Amino acid sequence: MAILNFSDVLKKVGLDPQKVKLIRHALSDERFRECYKAGMAHEYTRHQKKEFSKGYDYWVTFISDGGTYARLHSCYCVNGSVPDTPDVCPAGLPDCESKEYRGENAFFDLQYVDILKEYEGKLLPFISEQKYNDAIKKIFKLAGVDRIVTILDPLTHNEIKRPIYEVASSHLARRTFIGNIYKKVKDPNLVSALSGHKEGSKAFRRYRDIDEEMKKDLVKLLD
Repeated sequence: MAILNFSDVLKKVGLDPQKVKLIRHALSDERFRECYKAGMAHEYTRHQKKEFSKGYDYWVTFISDGGTYARLHSCYCVNGSVPDTPDVCPAGLPDCESKEYRGENAFFDLQYVDILKEYEGKLLPFISEQKYNDAIKKIFKLAGVDRIVTILDPLTHNEIKRPIYEVASSHLARRTFIGNIYKKVKDPNLVSALSGHKEGSKAFRRYRDIDEEMKKDLVKLLD
């Protein structure tokens, strides 16, 4: 079958795409490559940040050796986690990964499920960040979003003016989304849940600008 969107595949096997976390491992990453060569890709996948699986019941892993395609590796049901203390580190895990077990993150209990078995090992489209940003620029231009913005030249550090479609990116789109919705809701926990940031994230605070309109609203609260 022709795959137009991976969410269609998930729905076909009875999974809710909103509850499935897609994970892309790259063989260009030294830590993953060493674990993969040792036959411990599964063990590598189990070691993640504590909040990594918040809101997700399943993980689907892909392995890429470059380009915009990746091979589907496995599908797992998530059954909880424990702190990544040294005593839970799997035996035989390469040193480059085992030294990261310090009790600061989590070691997840992953149960392999075979509902995507027919797709395992097959190449599926997986767009790179650069191509994603190129597509955003193209959409901005086609939509006529061409106002002039001021940016810093990365080489000279001087201010230069460019059409916004030349500098548009996923970062800009995400920041704009967060800023606009925060003006309406003003609840950082709700907005961060929509943006994918964990509660109290420093990155989220950097995204959220307090504009003049919001400052006026705060002053009105004192009247």
